[in-house]
Amino acid sequence: MIYNNWDLQYHHAILSPWLGFSSKGTIMRKRPHPLNDHLIENIPSKVKLLKRKSAQGFPMNMFYKEGNGIKTLLKNTGRLTDFKGVFLVKGRDGLFLAFSSKNVLKEIQKLARCYRKKDEDLLIKIADHFGFLTALAGQEYLRSMEVTWLEVTSEAERLLLTRTLNRSTFLSTS
Repeated sequence: MIYNNWDLQYHHAILSPWLGFSSKGTIMRKRPHPLNDHLIENIPSKVKLLKRKSAQGFPMNMFYKEGNGIKTLLKNTGRLTDFKGVFLVKGRDGLFLAFSSKNVLKEIQKLARCYRKKDEDLLIKIADHFGFLTALAGQEYLRSMEVTWLEVTSEAERLLLTRTLNRSTFLSTS
């Protein structure tokens, strides 16, 4: 999908030799950007809300325990259903990781239990960052962290919020 003038020029420059026409005399039409002002204005307020909520997070160990399926997690967290949103994993020293998901509670559970290759890669990065020798030590550290979340239904807003949180360091200073 092409969103702005630069994308249109880029795709045209790349695809035009294969499509059999030259770029001379081609009219570039500027398309509207998909992000509206309302969406961009909401991001700082959502970051502040997540910062306030991060003080009262749920322990990550709750999501790791065997026997704690989705129904038990829904009961323990007070939710009726799983939801789309952003979740933030915060350590004791201020380290935090932000993720977005269509099923937040399931994603947190998968991250805590480390069933997937991408979770194992994340644990290796955590272990390297703190000087642990194995990924298992990184998983133990991950289980000692706390998690908090925010329900965000818009996919564009979820991605923007996750990107903003991953680039900011507001938790490391508090």
